[in-house]
Amino acid sequence: MIPEAIKLITFSLSHIDHSFLPLVVSSIKMFAIATLFFYVEKHPLVPCDDLRYVLTISIFSFLLIN
Repeated sequence: MIPEAIKLITFSLSHIDHSFLPLVVSSIKMFAIATLFFYVEKHPLVPCDDLRYVLTISIFSFLLIN
């Protein structure tokens, strides 16, 4: 699933008007946030809910700022 998404993103980036580039970057960030949120939420090595929320908020903040 991820390789197909990467192919779609690279195809989209090569065929779009560059004025839409900030929108594409925002979409990629939101996709990354959703993927990491799902990963942290379901990962068995993250033992407690508090740690999951701290990790999720940290990841979200980092991706939102960058």
